Amino acid sequence: MSLVKFNSRSLMPSWSDFFSDDKFFNSNSQFAPAANIEELDNSFEVRMAIPGMDKKDINVELDGNILTISSNKETTEEDKQKNYMRKEYSYSSFARSFTLPENIKVEAINAVYENGELVVNMPKQKVSVSKSKLIEVA
Repeated sequence: MSLVKFNSRSLMPSWSDFFSDDKFFNSNSQFAPAANIEELDNSFEVRMAIPGMDKKDINVELDGNILTISSNKETTEEDKQKNYMRKEYSYSSFARSFTLPENIKVEAINAVYENGELVVNMPKQKVSVSKSKLIEVA
């Protein structure tokens, strides 16, 4: 007798399937912020709590239909005294990528980082649906 793994996922993808993690990268640090994705009437919104970052440390890029949010931060602290010198440094980075659905208005995507929270707003646009038509043969 053999065991067969059963996948109970639906054959029809939901909007959340489009926002699945395509790749996840975590280097030198165990920091990986969770992403809250919400579908609103006219847009999608991705929210990430990433406190302690500066705006210059955060990168939001779009390549085709892949949205990548990443950050690299390096901190150095040095204390020099007469008898000793103490130097500490830390490095943290993360990258999260999401596949966007087809109905995103790419030129209107915007990102705001305020009070430790990154909010990426992606307005929806109407996708033209091809209508069926009977074409007579002459």
